[in-house]
Amino acid sequence: MNPIIKNRLILIGIIMLFVTPIIASWYLVFFTDYQRNNQGVHHGMLVDPVIKVGDVEVKTLEDDSLTQVGTRWTWVFFVEDRCDEACSKKLYKARQLRLALGKEIDKIDRLLVTKSKIDWSPFSEAYAGQKILESGMQDYEVLMNAFGSHKQFNPNSIYLMDPYGFLMMQYSADAEPKGMIRDLERLIRNAR
Repeated sequence: MNPIIKNRLILIGIIMLFVTPIIASWYLVFFTDYQRNNQGVHHGMLVDPVIKVGDVEVKTLEDDSLTQVGTRWTWVFFVEDRCDEACSKKLYKARQLRLALGKEIDKIDRLLVTKSKIDWSPFSEAYAGQKILESGMQDYEVLMNAFGSHKQFNPNSIYLMDPYGFLMMQYSADAEPKGMIRDLERLIRNAR
């Protein structure tokens, strides 16, 4: 074989090594369903931009003592004016999401925000550690204004606040708990 032809073939081969991946990725992105509608690895919707809520004074469900929320990861749920079946399901889901974290359980809080005072005594034993924010409390308007500034705020959604008091994720009411837990575990792991 002629050395000039051999050198040209080697040069074409080297060029193809670099051009082929670019052409293949261009084809996959624009002409196939490869990763179409992929939202990334998170299961909820990122709140963009994050919204500063800050530390919020709340009370505990079991003894009405005042405490702070905004220093740990916090699941936030909303209920209307009574604790019906939907409210009970939210309390249960919040507790289960927290328990599922195992050894990381001390890094998560759960907050239930309600428009009115509710008698929580039937729930106090089963949901010990649950935090409550009612409409008459000092920081209720602060929290509601912060959440209300989120364009896609929905009181039926489940929200996640980070340990610095920023609202950062929103989940639909029927979000898969496993996905929510995976998201939180990833966030806890990356926050170290």
